[in-house]
This record gives sequence, structure tokens and C-alpha cells, in this order.
Amino acid sequence: MIKKRSVKQVKFLVVLFFTVITGVNVLGGCSASRADLGPYQYPLSPNARFYSYLMINGIAQGALLTGEKPRGALPVLEQADKKARLAVLAFMEHKKGQNAFQTDLILTRYLSEIRN
Repeated sequence: MIKKRSVKQVKFLVVLFFTVITGVNVLGGCSASRADLGPYQYPLSPNARFYSYLMINGIAQGALLTGEKPRGALPVLEQADKKARLAVLAFMEHKKGQNAFQTDLILTRYLSEIRN
């Protein structure tokens, strides 16, 4: 039997799917060398986490503007946004493995704050 899902649940599943795909690409891009890449594959952009932050920030803005998130959630989202922004900026300045992992975790937490 097929379970009917609300629009909010479907949006969350789509965002989760693309987040997982982005995460897999990030991790795959970190471990792939130029020799491992095939003739039609490209290495991950060094700015991928910045682009992810921009997308998640847009999702948060859309959730607030459409009323999916109440105005009372603004301080929580603002704090998560600030942490994510600072983590991405720190990663852009010092591109190291540990910074990448921490940035990925913080971006994932920011996305989960939008869902909750």
C-alpha cells in the first residue's frame, strides 16, 4: 500500500536526497586523484561547500517566507546559519580534511534545523 505524503514531507525527502548525493560527491571528490578520474569525469569544485551553504540558506529563507517555519524559529535558524557561515568561511581559508568534515557536519545540522 502506498503511503500518501504531505508536500512538506516530499520537499524534505527531495532536499535530503540531494544533500546525500552532494555529500557522497564531496567525499568521493576528496579521495579521487586526477589519475582516478575517467575521460568525462571532473573533480569536485573547491567551493562546493560554499555552494551547499548558499542552497541551504535559500531553503531556510523559503521556509520562513512560505510559512512552513513559524517566526518563532527565526533565532534558532539564525544561530544555525551563523555557525554554518563561519564554518564555510573557515574551510575556505584553511582547506584541510578535518575542516571539511566539521563543515559538512555543521551544514547537515543547519539543514536539519530547517526540517525540525
